Amino acid sequence: KIKLTHRFIKKMKGDIKMKFIDRSIDRSNVSTKTTVALNQESGTEQKGRRKPMQNKENYYSRAQELAGKITDPYDKLKIYCNIAAKLVKIDPNKSARLFKDAIKLIAEIENDYAKSQAFGDITTKLVKIDPDKSASLFEDAIKFIAQIEDDYTKSQAYYDITTKLVKIHPDKAYNLVQELKDKITDPYDKLKLYCDIATELVSKNLNKSARLFKDAIKFIAQIEDDYTKSKAYCTIAKKLVKIDPEKAYNLLEVAKELAYEMKDDYDKSQACFDISQAYCDIATPYFHE
Repeated sequence: KIKLTHRFIKKMKGDIKMKFIDRSIDRSNVSTKTTVALNQESGTEQKGRRKPMQNKENYYSRAQELAGKITDPYDKLKIYCNIAAKLVKIDPNKSARLFKDAIKLIAEIENDYAKSQAFGDITTKLVKIDPDKSASLFEDAIKFIAQIEDDYTKSQAYYDITTKLVKIHPDKAYNLVQELKDKITDPYDKLKLYCDIATELVSKNLNKSARLFKDAIKFIAQIEDDYTKSKAYCTIAKKLVKIDPEKAYNLLEVAKELAYEMKDDYDKSQACFDISQAYCDIATPYFHE
């Protein structure tokens, strides 16, 4: 049901966009008038204008002031993390305090999925600043996700936290995905994750990378929807092209044949778009342009 809803929304975007073109043209006239008005400010308005602040610290302080007014704990946590990361070299003490405040906010988040996301957000921001604390929070995240009762939410949470780990610790992500492979239930999510880890490991451990790509290809058979299956072929091909360009090309050829056999016109159109784009994407690295 969820996939159908997303497709319906995507399908309707073009129609909605066309309906509003005329309105956009009318609004452009209003926008032009507004610009003229702003350029012709009265003397009183000119006097009331404030000069930009002179240093970064003031901007970050203003951002923190506004963040304090945010009522949603996850939104506040994300902003605190962003400001803290910016302040690391400018004011490390304030940065550390903001990270601590962000960590405290996790307890206020009621939604299980959002809470798992919060762990991941702080973990990735902290990894270069305080790797020990980052590792500890990651362990806390895994323990928390294990307690989530809803299977779909748990699967998505495992997928997301592992995805965030890929960029900072691909070896750890590889080990974790071996433990969690049965807990991430969506085969396409699992396939994407394997491809991401395999790509990161290419320069470090080619054998592990090759095994992950082989496993990713096997997951295609578990995907029931033909459109998603065609997307899966494209996903692997674009990641695999630098390692095995011939295999990448053959995967797209299979995807093309699958698309041509699709009964639903919209699915066929979208699949052809994805595969066409994938052919363009793999051409550049293959011919070293």
